[in-house]
Amino acid sequence: MPLPRTKTPHIYTLRSNDLPADEEKKEYEITAEITGINHNNMDNDANDEERKFMTQKIYEYIKN
Repeated sequence: MPLPRTKTPHIYTLRSNDLPADEEKKEYEITAEITGINHNNMDNDANDEERKFMTQKIYEYIKN
């Protein structure tokens, strides 16, 4: 999914470990955190551990 190309609002994205992150992330100050999760598991196919990790990261970002 393409990310918005803007500095405001700040964009935070969790990325899979098997596909490259967007190249423009520095220009637009996008926070792209690489996970240890494969792309195909970043949806309803995630196991409980992967789902818990992604949920935790989202909550951490929202709190900050």
